[in-house]
Amino acid sequence: VSRDLHLSTARIKEYIHMIGQLDPRPIMNMPGTHTEYIIPDILVSREKEEWRISLNDSWMGEYKCNGHYIRMMQDTQDPELRAYFQQKLERARYVINCVEQRRSTIVKVVGVILELQEGYFLQEGGLTPMSMEQVAARAGIHTSTVSRAIKGKYLQYKRSVLLKDLFTASLTSQE
Repeated sequence: VSRDLHLSTARIKEYIHMIGQLDPRPIMNMPGTHTEYIIPDILVSREKEEWRISLNDSWMGEYKCNGHYIRMMQDTQDPELRAYFQQKLERARYVINCVEQRRSTIVKVVGVILELQEGYFLQEGGLTPMSMEQVAARAGIHTSTVSRAIKGKYLQYKRSVLLKDLFTASLTSQE
């Protein structure tokens, strides 16, 4: 071996000693790992040259105000109780409106991302430079809203992708 590799026998013995100290089963000493499954937040499909975007939240059911409490509010003769019900109903409607607005914002942002990165998703090229400012301008919303809308969210179209990973830094030439 030493003649074929043109190494001294002392060097060969050194290497044999180093190899002898290696662990033949290195993965056995690794701490137990926990498998994390990615559940995409946004499902995207392509039908007849059109993107179809849907949120993967059907398991949550529909948000609506309970009709029983609305009837109780309408039927009560006590003005204080009616005011209490009215206040709670307005608050519930506000929360429902906020949830719907959040859902539409996410869909709007994903629509712009798909527009800008269409070549990437159709496997016709790589990612094109895209910033949150560009997406915000096209969607008509603030950059911080885009940042919050994509935070920790995955999009699934043929494979799952973290939305944040679709944003690239603009390439600037250095002279």
